[in-house]
Amino acid sequence: MIVMGFYLVRHGESIANAKLKNQRVCGEWMDTPLSKKGMKQVQDAVPELGEMVFDKVFSSPSIRTKQTAEIILMDKKDIIILDNRIGEHLKEEDINDFISRVRSHSILA
Repeated sequence: MIVMGFYLVRHGESIANAKLKNQRVCGEWMDTPLSKKGMKQVQDAVPELGEMVFDKVFSSPSIRTKQTAEIILMDKKDIIILDNRIGEHLKEEDINDFISRVRSHSILA
């Protein structure tokens, strides 16, 4: 039997998050990097992931999500797969709906 795990990690605070409520300004999405606080948030989360071994990591191509994946993976950055489809479905306005749908289909809900 093959056992597969799926982990969803939100990016750390971005520069736009620090200044604004979300990444959208005048109807356009901003692609801003992690703030210093956001980098620390991600670094602080690394021990929570323990000794997990990841075969592949999927990330939207946004700067903040790519930075988050790179911090978590440290020397295994070559397993990051950037996928434009991810960013389209997990923007700030959609995340609560996404979480609700995941919980409704999860045995852990």
